[in-house]
Amino acid sequence: MATFSFQTGARYTRVAVLGLVGMDPVPKWGPWVNGYFQYRGAHFIFCNVGGPGRTGHNYPNEFVGDDLFWTGKTKSRRAHPSIQRLIAPDSEVHIFFRIPGWEEFAYVGLARAVFVNDECPVGIRWRFAPADDEDTLAQDVESTTSLRPSSEGSMTTVRVNRYERSTAARAQCLAHFGTVCQACGIDFGVFYGAHGAGYIHVHHHLPLSSIKQSYVVDPIRDLVPVCANCHAMIHRRDPALTISELRALIRDARSDARGM
Repeated sequence: MATFSFQTGARYTRVAVLGLVGMDPVPKWGPWVNGYFQYRGAHFIFCNVGGPGRTGHNYPNEFVGDDLFWTGKTKSRRAHPSIQRLIAPDSEVHIFFRIPGWEEFAYVGLARAVFVNDECPVGIRWRFAPADDEDTLAQDVESTTSLRPSSEGSMTTVRVNRYERSTAARAQCLAHFGTVCQACGIDFGVFYGAHGAGYIHVHHHLPLSSIKQSYVVDPIRDLVPVCANCHAMIHRRDPALTISELRALIRDARSDARGM
């Protein structure tokens, strides 16, 4: 179990992260303000994607499908102790990224190294732990067995094909749109307070179950955050409603309610 947890797609300043992990006072210099550091057994990486960082270094960091290809500091090598600790199989590695124009870093998730090159600076391909199941709906699973009637409370085994969601794509989508439902406008953090902060589903405009194969997701074009109710209403029809169609239904229903 990870020592620390953060909200996927949420944006944090580096100082905020240092405070959340328990540094008091928060340091303003030293290894903590560099691109990566270790604290209380966990590793933290802050990287820029698609442009140079504040120091002017422009490392070729990029998302490659569900992974992140990341480059270490200028003189880093695979054999360096800090890199060896970082890529160890049991390491807890939290990755944050930002793109040009952002002040904060968005949290991607827990990662493990799946490839490490021998170049200088070292390059590592990170793969992220699977996204939470909170936004898995019926259209994301396909039954491979028939169900038989059973008495209430009895146990039935069902084998399914589950269409996996990308943690990296979810993080980029939420970093761009935020966690407000793009159909009805609900913000769980406002409605439920701290208990609901950061909670949201991520909807694929093209349902995963209709593709039945892997494809490269564009986190901004192909995904959109919606609440659980709106997500269910989108898929209540086949073919699924578009976000624009659902917005129109909500607008008409609200208008009818005001006219009653």
